[in-house]
Amino acid sequence: MLAALKVARARGLVTVGMTGSAGTAMAAHCDHLLAAPSAETAIIQQIHLLAGHAICDEVEHRLGAAA
Repeated sequence: MLAALKVARARGLVTVGMTGSAGTAMAAHCDHLLAAPSAETAIIQQIHLLAGHAICDEVEHRLGAAA
């Protein structure tokens, strides 16, 4: 994952990461980082799932408003 983020940054792409509280190594390689405040995989996944749905909802709302 870190290698992919490094390549993306080198190519000038915006990088977004999703991790748990132990994923601090990603922070240096991400423009935007969602670090769920937990070390438990199930909780991290639930937070990321909720965030993903919220992002999709916002995109759909904005695209619908523009149409």
